[in-house]
Amino acid sequence: MRKLRLNTTISQKHWELLDKNVQKHGTQSRVLEAALEALKSELESNEARLPPEKQLLMRVMMEFGGCVCFLHKDLFLELVRTMDFERVTEIVTKLKLPELNVAFYYQKPIKECSLKEVVDGAVIACKVGNWLQSISCADKGEYYLIEATHGGGCLKCSKLFNLYFENVFNAYGAKTQCTLSEYGLFVKVFKK
Repeated sequence: MRKLRLNTTISQKHWELLDKNVQKHGTQSRVLEAALEALKSELESNEARLPPEKQLLMRVMMEFGGCVCFLHKDLFLELVRTMDFERVTEIVTKLKLPELNVAFYYQKPIKECSLKEVVDGAVIACKVGNWLQSISCADKGEYYLIEATHGGGCLKCSKLFNLYFENVFNAYGAKTQCTLSEYGLFVKVFKK
């Protein structure tokens, strides 16, 4: 491995730490290399401890250069209440946005994911988008049950969220059954 030269100054406190660790590692270079490897490992470990939705949000921000549109949730819900639902349905279906969200998260085509990955990916994407007041998923044996609530107060909001789930699970090939209310929805995603 090619070696590169490093010249620097450090405090008395850190000099003593370096000197103490030279006895253990043999040279100052090896001490610094071990410290840098430990720092790298710590940073990776900290990132791995983040919940999946935080990891995805960080990736989105990095890969899109921070150019992500953020809307206040109340404004978003008002836009949903007043939108042309048929037109939005066309756009979401044509652009395959729900499918792309899951594929982006797992970095592979949706057809290569397991059903559990697709369910988890859809839930995580909703958490990252912060579109809902709450969302959870439970394995009920023959199906996964996604429970989601929102503050929209109208069926149009629930229909939009159901459109998201229908698109992602249709792209995968899974059958769904949805129950809607003015404040939320229950989506059954059948395993077979």
